[in-house]
Amino acid sequence: MRVQIGGGVSSAITLADRYTYAARPVVTNVSPGKGTKHGGTKVTITGHHLSGATKVKFGAAAGTHVKIVSAGTIVVTAPAHSAGEVDVRVVTPGGTSKTNKDDTFRFT
Repeated sequence: MRVQIGGGVSSAITLADRYTYAARPVVTNVSPGKGTKHGGTKVTITGHHLSGATKVKFGAAAGTHVKIVSAGTIVVTAPAHSAGEVDVRVVTPGGTSKTNKDDTFRFT
């Protein structure tokens, strides 16, 4: 990154001047779409920009054993949670996925 102010330009570009853009993750499918409220269900999440996932949230509860299979696939173990439907959100350096109709998981 270089900065230009008035008649001058910042000094030569170095590694410290670099900026990396990380896109926000997008969840397009959660399979299976339901599991036991006691936790333990292995869930495959597909979408975009999932590389570097640091956390997967089922509502407010964090999933465990997060395994990044590819930039478009994550496998995670669902946590214990009260019965009901929640949004599954993926957290990466690019942010947290927005909720949508394709990211729901039902605890039974």
